[in-house]
Amino acid sequence: MVLVLQLLPLLLSKAHGDPGASLVGSPGDRVNLSCIGVSHPIRWTWAPSFPACKGLTKGRRPILWASSSGIPTVPPFQRFTGRLRSLDPGIRRLELLLSAGDSGTFFCKGRYENESRTVLHVLGDKAQCRDPGSKHGSKHPQVLIPLLGAGLVLGLGALGAVWWLRRRSPPHPLRPLPTFALSLPHSSLRECRVPEAHRGGGGAQDSREPGPGAGLEISKQRLLSGNYAFIPESMTATEKILFLSSIIPFDCLLMVRALGGLLKFLGRRRIGVELEDYNVSVPILGFKKFVLTHLVSIDQDTYSVLQIFKSESHPSVYKVASGLKEGLSLFGILNRCRCKWGEKLLRLWFTRPTQDLGELNSRLDVIQFFLLPQNLDMAQMLHRLMSNIKNVPLILKRMKLSHTKVSDWQVLYKTVYSALGLRDACRSLPQSIQLFRDIAQEFSDDLHHIASLIGKVVDFEGSLSENRFTVLPNIDPQIDEKKRRLMGLPSFLTEVARKELENLDSRIPSCSVIYIPLIGFLLSISRLPFMTEASDFEIEGLDFMFLSEEKLHYRSARTKELDALLGDLHCEIRDQETLLMHQLQCQVLARAAVLTPVLDLASRLDVLLALASAARDYGYSRPHYSPQLHGVRIQNGRHPLMELCARTFVPNSTECSGDKGRIKVITGPNSSGKSIYLKQVGLITFMALVGSFVPAEEAEIGTVDAIFTRIHSCESVSLGLSTFMIDLNQVAKAVNNATEQSLVLIDEFGKGTNTVDGLALLAAVLRHWLALGPMCPHIFVATNFLSLVQLQLLPQGPLVHYLTMETCEDGNDLVFFYQVCEGVASASHASHTAAQAGLPDKLIARGKEVSDLIRSGKPIQPVKELLKEKQMENCQTLVDKFLKLDLEDPSLDLDIFMSQEVLPAATTIL
Repeated sequence: MVLVLQLLPLLLSKAHGDPGASLVGSPGDRVNLSCIGVSHPIRWTWAPSFPACKGLTKGRRPILWASSSGIPTVPPFQRFTGRLRSLDPGIRRLELLLSAGDSGTFFCKGRYENESRTVLHVLGDKAQCRDPGSKHGSKHPQVLIPLLGAGLVLGLGALGAVWWLRRRSPPHPLRPLPTFALSLPHSSLRECRVPEAHRGGGGAQDSREPGPGAGLEISKQRLLSGNYAFIPESMTATEKILFLSSIIPFDCLLMVRALGGLLKFLGRRRIGVELEDYNVSVPILGFKKFVLTHLVSIDQDTYSVLQIFKSESHPSVYKVASGLKEGLSLFGILNRCRCKWGEKLLRLWFTRPTQDLGELNSRLDVIQFFLLPQNLDMAQMLHRLMSNIKNVPLILKRMKLSHTKVSDWQVLYKTVYSALGLRDACRSLPQSIQLFRDIAQEFSDDLHHIASLIGKVVDFEGSLSENRFTVLPNIDPQIDEKKRRLMGLPSFLTEVARKELENLDSRIPSCSVIYIPLIGFLLSISRLPFMTEASDFEIEGLDFMFLSEEKLHYRSARTKELDALLGDLHCEIRDQETLLMHQLQCQVLARAAVLTPVLDLASRLDVLLALASAARDYGYSRPHYSPQLHGVRIQNGRHPLMELCARTFVPNSTECSGDKGRIKVITGPNSSGKSIYLKQVGLITFMALVGSFVPAEEAEIGTVDAIFTRIHSCESVSLGLSTFMIDLNQVAKAVNNATEQSLVLIDEFGKGTNTVDGLALLAAVLRHWLALGPMCPHIFVATNFLSLVQLQLLPQGPLVHYLTMETCEDGNDLVFFYQVCEGVASASHASHTAAQAGLPDKLIARGKEVSDLIRSGKPIQPVKELLKEKQMENCQTLVDKFLKLDLEDPSLDLDIFMSQEVLPAATTIL
């Protein structure tokens, strides 16, 4: 906040401008503008007083630039385009030939952010040039709000820095130059990615976003062109992006734009390099990300590899083009929400796992209540009511625009009555639970008033049949009377038609009287054979109207009398019902405030009912939170997805707390369950951080601020990166961002390169974290690099704990128990996995032989059987060539045959 207060004078001066010289002239006058008081002037700029005028920004007239010696340095035809750098640093005077539309403020800007201003007013501009819709004055006051927004972002950054520094003990020593911090309100929001599985399309700009000066592409360019002390200058743009992606999440667009705005501010203020030359940019020593809320940071790779979300094509051919559907994922098995708003809220909770223990325990209290056997019927009844909760804000928006449909009234009626059902049910539930108490209090009697109004006024059956808004009887006596007349018209009009027929020509056999809305009552007569010309349609005493479907329509004295007596009943009824609909809309909109908490609380209840249903079906238990615990403790945990796919699943426990065993190195044969164990730990921790029951007998979750993974390489041709480079980037994110409260899951890192290099990188990364001591993150590493243990590449100590997957050899078979135990695996048993994959036995046997020779340090000899076969093949080839020789040919030289064929082949035969 101190930073914001320091910025306000600067922002206000930038918005309103400093008082300077003022000039008044007429079109055709010459004026001189000077740079008095500005050292090292570099450019002139011009801001129009009347933006609607077509003045200097169109570049219509030349401006003469003159140096201190009086000699112009720019040709007279040089046009001023609003921002033009001078060619001579000594330029201090600008000569301008005035014209209509040139009114504005001229700025002479110096290299060190100093400037002089001259306000110019051209007589006649205000009357001739001003747009009636525009406002007087300069544009500068209009930029005050975006600048204040930038100041607010920087102020939050200062608060985040102070908060972080207070938490650190002891504080870090001051550096010669500052390490600039970016403060973020949400560090793991998926609007910063979203997988479209997570995020919708476009929309209005978020009011929290940086101003127009911090555009996405511009911000990326500022990031790439920054002066970073930790990045070699020889890096290309692509390499720099790859390097920075391990520090800055480029998929979080809001963060990138905010960081771009911060870099722009630092560049303008030239913090740390005020006395240096202008071409020296502000050096950035590092980036530190601060989270001002209790959100847990999870990147997109982690969401993908843990299968928290998984989108796949819809199997129906009718829905292939409409989008994707959720596949086998954690969100898919837990999403049992009955309304769309509940599904959206569940997705939001998944993208924002939290450390707020009060919020998490309030969610778990509701789930635990509905898991009690005596509350099963209540949970099912509430879940059924949820299916009627619809998009109320959209309906209210249509009401404000008077675009309400018939279905909207029916949907609103069902939503409000279902909300009343939720309220009555929650009032009978324990009020010690916050959600039940909120629903009982927030769902006021105004909901009953809205439902009663709609139920007493709207005729849903009639509205659906006529496809328009209709009201029930006994609402308006006038409407009822007109409807009664309209319903009695058929018999009445039959009697009128009988009397009309008595007065018609005897050649007309029959007639009828009909009523057409907006036209009125008409006499209808069938067209007779002699009526061929238009003149034949004329009948004495009748006014011909039109011919339709061989029917002639006339107005008679009686139909005119009916029009005067009865009027246009149909239109009058519709007009009066429309008026009633408008009055009903006003009544609903007057109480619209009570509908706002309906969606919020109902969607929250829907999510918790869905989680309770999943916990009941899958046998989940309630996790416990311990702020004093650094890590996680899981008793007999299970993988929530794998247990649904496997016939049997062996649970495993996890102990990762305190200062002991912060790095767990897991070895074991291929296909023994190492990867499943890692994902199981990550998923159970994640489920606990969103307030869900977890697949374990017991789970105690400590403070976790982030989850990082290196389990699966998300390969794509569009990335232009090798598989190993992607692996390195994922590990770099964990190394650069993980704290002592982070959970890091690494599986088979280093396998994408040379064995020795991969092993060295893995050991170096683990030793880097071990050097942190108690500040080391909680790390689970699964690897087949047994040399990591055999060569003792990691120091011995309490921080490292070795685990293995238990197996048993039964003859030539290998039996997997899928049980985690202490120890180190003796072999990877790759041959057993190769046999399961279907490789020939001969290849497997040869592979085992070569592996044994390498381990024993003996030379690898070629296979004797293959060698003999090759020798026989070479001998047969040589014999065939000899038999093809013509020994009687005098030109045949056997010495050449011996030297070119026999002797070279001897080296492969002998």
